[in-house]
Amino acid sequence: MPTDKLALTGRLEDYSVPILWRDFISILKLLGFEMSKKSGSSARLFFCGHVQFIAYEPHGREKTVGINSRKKAMDALKRLRGEET
Repeated sequence: MPTDKLALTGRLEDYSVPILWRDFISILKLLGFEMSKKSGSSARLFFCGHVQFIAYEPHGREKTVGINSRKKAMDALKRLRGEET
């Protein structure tokens, strides 16, 4: 997995390429996000400073992140950079 922030961001934006949940967490951690979870729920709160978003951990055999969670992550990254979403 690349460690360059631009490459990581591009990986999140390319919705044609599936991302495993564990890779999604790793990417977000490399980009400065922390994760909080509540027991009994698939919702995970990711936060970095004042910016936060909720993503849902996938269930079943394929543990790939949904497009909606990836879009939320991209919106949060844009807010961190001060861009309009």
